[in-house]
Amino acid sequence: MEMSSNPDPGQGSGERTSANPVYKERSTPGGRLGIALSSLKTNSHRFTSKLEKLDDGIVDASEVAAVVDELVKEQALQRVYKFVAIGLFIVVIVLIGALTGITWGIVEMSKETKDGSAAITGAPMMDVSSMYADKLAAAQQQQRPPVNLTSPVTGRRRLISASEDDLIHFADFDISIVQDSCNLVGAGVRDVLIKVPVSAYLTGADGLVSIKLAETSGCGKEDAQEITGYVKTEFGVELYVFCVVANATCTLYIDNSTIPVEFSAFYRRSLLTAADLADRCLVHGGAEKSGGEPQCCQECHRGYLLEGCECHEPDGLHCFPADATVHVLGSAGAVRMDELQYGDMVRSVDRSTGAVIYKPVYLFGHREAAGARRYVYISTAAGRTLAATPGHFVPVCVHGCTAEQLAQGTAVMRNRRAGDVRVGDVMLTADPSPVFEIVNSVELLNAQGAFNPYVRGADLIVDGVVASPHSDWILDSVAPAWMVPYLPYIYEALLAPVYVLYCMVGPAASEWLAHGLRLAESGASPAGGHAGYWAVLAGMAAPLGLGALLLGRSTAAALRTATRMIR
Repeated sequence: MEMSSNPDPGQGSGERTSANPVYKERSTPGGRLGIALSSLKTNSHRFTSKLEKLDDGIVDASEVAAVVDELVKEQALQRVYKFVAIGLFIVVIVLIGALTGITWGIVEMSKETKDGSAAITGAPMMDVSSMYADKLAAAQQQQRPPVNLTSPVTGRRRLISASEDDLIHFADFDISIVQDSCNLVGAGVRDVLIKVPVSAYLTGADGLVSIKLAETSGCGKEDAQEITGYVKTEFGVELYVFCVVANATCTLYIDNSTIPVEFSAFYRRSLLTAADLADRCLVHGGAEKSGGEPQCCQECHRGYLLEGCECHEPDGLHCFPADATVHVLGSAGAVRMDELQYGDMVRSVDRSTGAVIYKPVYLFGHREAAGARRYVYISTAAGRTLAATPGHFVPVCVHGCTAEQLAQGTAVMRNRRAGDVRVGDVMLTADPSPVFEIVNSVELLNAQGAFNPYVRGADLIVDGVVASPHSDWILDSVAPAWMVPYLPYIYEALLAPVYVLYCMVGPAASEWLAHGLRLAESGASPAGGHAGYWAVLAGMAAPLGLGALLLGRSTAAALRTATRMIR
């Protein structure tokens, strides 16, 4: 640091000041030159405290060099500390990852699997296809045993949370399946996949259902006389299993109250026995076919819907799935049901002439894109397939089912519910021209969506098969069996005011009235008493009634005037 050597004439010889008043030079007892700390301008108290090693208020060169060396050492140590901290952090992360991987590997190796493909999900698989198919098929042909919660071992009622009124006997089966489940529980496994035969989306397919072995009693005990289990499926359905070790048999009950609404039609239909269906039937008819087959029901008790020869709980939706297709005038290819719009000219078959024509869609009874529903898949020998709900009407040939009589218009067609169609029936197809084809398979499968378009005076051509636009509606619950083939014509007449309204207001306004105000949905639903239809009918009848009243009054006034003039 540069110091000034010119003394100030006004100062004494014992002290000199530099030209810059900030710094001062002082002579110390040791003869050293330095800087007064009191005049040092710095913001670092730490730095100044290091500078003053000698408590004399003066900094010399040796003190500055020592402080610089100390600061350099501190910076080097700080860098070392940083690298050590980063290294320790990386080591900790690697150790955590290694421990996690080792733990996962130990858990996977400890699981007992019964099927190699179960490694996909990490859960063991149990094949119960034989128990499910054989026992369920046997149950369909006989009276289901009553629910019995009394233990044959203790003679007391089994204490479970479900009520006897909610339980349904599903099947009796061998205890070996439950013993395998107990082995899994003993190994610490609670989540299991079961393999069962299903026909929800594919014919003759196998399905996997995830279940949780929530609670068990008697598992792993050598002296156990009973084994009980409480099981929950991935859909929330609850099951109870009761096994008697001495008999080596088990009984499976399903809690009916836990079956979800969206699966109720599928599950509850599979649980019905012949006795259940007979109890729902009010009027039994003759045998469905010769050969000793069960009798066909002609009329159901109140609250049930006749589907084919059986009575089932109505779901209120009778229509086509979303992926069913029709041909629309002006479109290059087939149009899906969920793409169809009000006013579209749909390829149809005229009922009176049998000619292929195009008719406008004037109403959708249902237009629901979400949700899976049960549909009857009717396939013909030529490979065409129609999917419709069991209560939807389709025309079936009953007499004169030849190409010549079809061309002459003498073939006799009769409306039949899709659930009543059987293998060997003759249906009308129109792809591209009308021909008769024999039904070679009828399956019940699930499909997405529910769409019910209406055209006037014609039958729709859906996926190449002719089908009525009408389905179960107002009169089906009260109509006798002989009237069923004529219901589509009756419904056509009842919907005439709706068609007139469509012609008056156009497609856009009709769509808003039907679905914006939900008149179509409420009109199709039996739960609401078909209120939407009656509202439309009342809305159209009111101006007509008012007009008739005004016309009547004006006519009466004109007659009175004419009478006075004659007199």
